[in-house]
Amino acid sequence: MRSPQTRRSGFTLVELLAVNAAVSLLGTQIFDAILQTREAANRTQCMNHLKIIGLALHNYHDSQGALPPGWVGGDDSPKQPNVFGLNGWGMQMRLAPYLDEAPLFNEINHTISVTDKQNAAVVSKAFATLRCPSDPFNKKTWMLKDADGKDVAQVGTANYVGSFGTGDFGKCEKMKPGETCEGDGLYYHNSFLRMRDIKDGLSNTLGIGERSMGAKLDRMTTWSGVFPKAKSPFARILGTSDQALDAKEKNVSSYGSAHKGLVYFINMDGSIRALNTDTDLKVFQALTTRAGGEEISE
Repeated sequence: MRSPQTRRSGFTLVELLAVNAAVSLLGTQIFDAILQTREAANRTQCMNHLKIIGLALHNYHDSQGALPPGWVGGDDSPKQPNVFGLNGWGMQMRLAPYLDEAPLFNEINHTISVTDKQNAAVVSKAFATLRCPSDPFNKKTWMLKDADGKDVAQVGTANYVGSFGTGDFGKCEKMKPGETCEGDGLYYHNSFLRMRDIKDGLSNTLGIGERSMGAKLDRMTTWSGVFPKAKSPFARILGTSDQALDAKEKNVSSYGSAHKGLVYFINMDGSIRALNTDTDLKVFQALTTRAGGEEISE
């Protein structure tokens, strides 16, 4: 007489492997969905920051009668322009009171250089409006270095830079006292431009753009101003369109973002413009000039 067969319980190895694969796939899909949702929220916040900065630019213009200078540089004796002169403060610093950063602004001693030890504490601070939440570099400060890698100053980080135009900052670094480094954009050495000087139209002129950071790319950016001893001192606060958005080797003065395929800018009429990273270089450059007279096809 045969003994009764026992009923099998549990799963076979093949079944367990199939279940494990299904759970793993589902987990990956859920994780990807979470990342996409987070990035969508970050993009929205990034665009909101640009809108706030655009409003600050207009409020500054209404209050001061002109847009903020890219950076201030001059000598007192003899009185003359100097790209590395006093006091070195950049445009972002002047926008601080219009970005709800009046306390930070009031800490600054505007009568002395941005490099002075008295301003060391304030230049190492960061304010949230100038940071994009998508940026992979999440530290509030970083060490600005010279061409030899030596420390210059601890400075606060930023992800938005003003448009110098199409030029190369190399010409600025070679200028002698008495010379002014002028760009064809909106912000440059001792600039004093009004909205009426934007001949290409406010809706066709980029004012501020994104720059994602990364120590390996050497695109670290700050908000305070020009530190003469630093490597690429002017590119730390301003951007140029001398390079395409999708360039493989991005230089320190270029624009870029952590958003896949897109870089956000603020037009001077306050609207947001999203440029594809494959945007034609000539079109991109036309958007960064204030009075180039170019015809731009959307």
